Amino acid sequence: MEIRTAARRRTMENRSAIPRHLPTRTMLSTPPGPPRLAGYDLREPTEDDVAAALRRVFGTTRGTERWTQVCRDAGLAPGEVGSTLLLNQVMKVLSAQGGACAMVARSVEIRQRTWARLAATAGRQG
Repeated sequence: MEIRTAARRRTMENRSAIPRHLPTRTMLSTPPGPPRLAGYDLREPTEDDVAAALRRVFGTTRGTERWTQVCRDAGLAPGEVGSTLLLNQVMKVLSAQGGACAMVARSVEIRQRTWARLAATAGRQG
């Protein structure tokens, strides 16, 4: 009995140690993106995917700066790359920079082609 009481007391002490003024966190679902292909965990690449890849390669600040500059060089602004055609336009500019930028552009191109072929195959099978 004494052990249970001591354990209960410690639990209550730990609960009271949590500051009540801290905001509670809520889980937010990610915004819906392009649909995923049935049978595959793959969706068509988006502007967010490319910007995220650049941030992984160059770090958050430099990756974001790089994406902003590439968009400007393609005649667009970040957030305006809403179609595959516009994404391809930006990928050409990114590829022309060479080095790691070209590697990211090539990676996105491979993913786009893979998605397109799988989508075409899924359409014929469905």
